[in-house]
Amino acid sequence: MKYFLSLTIILSFNAISFGQTAEEKYAQISEDIENLLKYKDKSPAQLKALVAELKKYSKGNEINFDNLKERVDKYVLPVEIKLTRSEIYNKNFAVAAKKTKELKVEYPYNRDIDVLEKYFDKKLFSSYKKAMLKTKPSWFSLEPSFSFYSLEKNIKGYSSMTDFCPVYGLGLYVKLKNREKSSFSTRTKFSYSQIGFKLDYRDNSYVLNASNSLITIDPYFNSQISFIFRKTLGLDIGILSIREISNVQNFYTFTPSLYIPMSWISLGIHSRILTDFKSNDPLIQFGASLKFNIGLYKPFTMRNREEIQSQVIKFKEK
Repeated sequence: MKYFLSLTIILSFNAISFGQTAEEKYAQISEDIENLLKYKDKSPAQLKALVAELKKYSKGNEINFDNLKERVDKYVLPVEIKLTRSEIYNKNFAVAAKKTKELKVEYPYNRDIDVLEKYFDKKLFSSYKKAMLKTKPSWFSLEPSFSFYSLEKNIKGYSSMTDFCPVYGLGLYVKLKNREKSSFSTRTKFSYSQIGFKLDYRDNSYVLNASNSLITIDPYFNSQISFIFRKTLGLDIGILSIREISNVQNFYTFTPSLYIPMSWISLGIHSRILTDFKSNDPLIQFGASLKFNIGLYKPFTMRNREEIQSQVIKFKEK
């Protein structure tokens, strides 16, 4: 019985609708649009559907239709632009490209659509550029490090490592023979050697004292020319100045190192020979370090820029 009643109401409504003239249908739909426009929150999709339906019956009411559509567009277009910007922000570039094309056809020229397309081009260019730079090597590196080194002792009488001090380092390197190497990672990896300048400073305010003996430790600066082969084998040659209370003592240093690279950090173990070439017996130190590998300067040429601009055009033409 309930189904029969619903069917009767629907058929009656359709009969009334079919019996309306184009003028009456135009008046009914335009009234629905006017009612929707009174609300603070309204559905852009619903308004667009009603305008499309109203256009079918707008013959003889073209001026009124154009005025009503203009009022609807003033609300709908900013909302659609906002939604399209959201797609761009979330990197849904294919959806954003399709929507931007539709807006340019659906609405008369509007400066906000032009601004939207420029924003889209900028974000798409930036995305392509970021992807391209991941495939290019950096040619310089800044490498701060934190180490613990044993105290310097006579190489002949060296028996055990007991006391350690923190050493802070900073290196600036040029990368040599920077080549891409095969990798199972999604990120491109490169193989290279390095040469540069490194400065170490020993902090004597803290001592890891395993010997429990009272000892006097002086700070030092160690300026070095540093070479690292394939990110693993290192050799530093420098001049170390120990700042004693009333004197500065200088040594030449030779520091071979072994590094274990792990992405942007490296673990290192070191041995250091100190000599002034006057004493018969040089001094020796041992240490371990944590080094941070910060890549600097990835060249981005005019040819790279032109290539990305071409990719942006091709993407938009899909």
